[in-house]
Amino acid sequence: TEKSVLDLLDAVLQQATTVPPTKVVVLTALVKLADRFKGSHADDIQRILSRYGTNINAELQARSCEYNQLLKVQAASPRYQLQALPSQP
Repeated sequence: TEKSVLDLLDAVLQQATTVPPTKVVVLTALVKLADRFKGSHADDIQRILSRYGTNINAELQARSCEYNQLLKVQAASPRYQLQALPSQP
């Protein structure tokens, strides 16, 4: 289910052994899933992303803030799509 996918990704983010580059990939996955889940779990996704808005790691902090802004734009303009978001290298 969608909830189990979000729970799994959240668990990966909370693992102490998960390195920052992996966390960035998970944050990217969350923002891509936000488009697929179509608002059913938008609050959960934004809550998870917001947790990293003040992270000590600059890359995680930047991605979190950028992705939260993208989700706000998408919510304000439903025609805006996140599907073309490139994958992480």
